[in-house]
Amino acid sequence: MRRVLVIFDVDGTLTRTFDIDASLYARAFRDTFGVPLPTLDWTAYRYATDRGIAEGALRRAGPRGAGRSLEEMRRRFIEMLDEALPSDAGRQVAGAGTILDRLRQHGHAIAIATGCWEASARLKLVRSFIEVGDCPVVGCDDEADRGAILRSAMKRATPDEGPVVYVGDGRWDVQAARCLQLGFVGIDHDDSGRLRRLGVGTVRRDFRDYRAFLGALARTVQPAV
Repeated sequence: MRRVLVIFDVDGTLTRTFDIDASLYARAFRDTFGVPLPTLDWTAYRYATDRGIAEGALRRAGPRGAGRSLEEMRRRFIEMLDEALPSDAGRQVAGAGTILDRLRQHGHAIAIATGCWEASARLKLVRSFIEVGDCPVVGCDDEADRGAILRSAMKRATPDEGPVVYVGDGRWDVQAARCLQLGFVGIDHDDSGRLRRLGVGTVRRDFRDYRAFLGALARTVQPAV
């Protein structure tokens, strides 16, 4: 199999942290801006990223949410997450703790592209005992759009042209991969079937079967021209 750049999402893909992330995010938003989030359904926002959700919610809130900055909310959220998130290998999606190293050992390039703020993504990975080493970790600190986050990760990960596969779990991950015409491997760790319903053809439950994951990557890579 030729060299591939494999880009991973974090929440729901490498870590099972969505539950605690959503509740703390909602609290941090309310504590900072004094108004509740309009909904915890991330699909209701144009950009389902930490920056994009907050910006969208503030536009809906109008003058009621004025007076505090997004940076204040970011700091508040990360402080709360640091206090609440224990070190627990059980937060990994099964096999995630070894998948990055195994791919590197076989000559593939690795990056992280997530809708989280970078600091919160790194915290979730560390507390889940997932070592990312020096691979690029690109969050939503500068861009609310997941497509732009993916492009930044691609640019930082490798200067070489070659196949890229995004590994994610959400509707927004599927949309971003399709928009950029990238290969996509879905992770459905709770066996919900949501990705199949979106028409994703290559879905894995987790990363325990490394050979099967390599096969999934190979099926999504476009043939060389």
